[in-house]
Amino acid sequence: MQTNPKSTVRIGRVSSISGNTARVFYPDMENMLSGNLIVLQRPVESDDHVQSDWYPCIGQMVLCLYFPMEDADGYILGGL
Repeated sequence: MQTNPKSTVRIGRVSSISGNTARVFYPDMENMLSGNLIVLQRPVESDDHVQSDWYPCIGQMVLCLYFPMEDADGYILGGL
């Protein structure tokens, strides 16, 4: 297992959306395209709080997090 801390947190632009996943391209990495990344949702904290799911838009800048190993799964943490 190799780790590369520079690639565990990435900023990119959403290129496509499918269900609760999206693909992201990274301009600073020669426009590399990600696989399907799960879009994280915030849990509801209380009964009186209404949760509205957030999904990115195509072209939106997002912050992504990957496990620090080759071909690891990644997640979209939120928009920028």
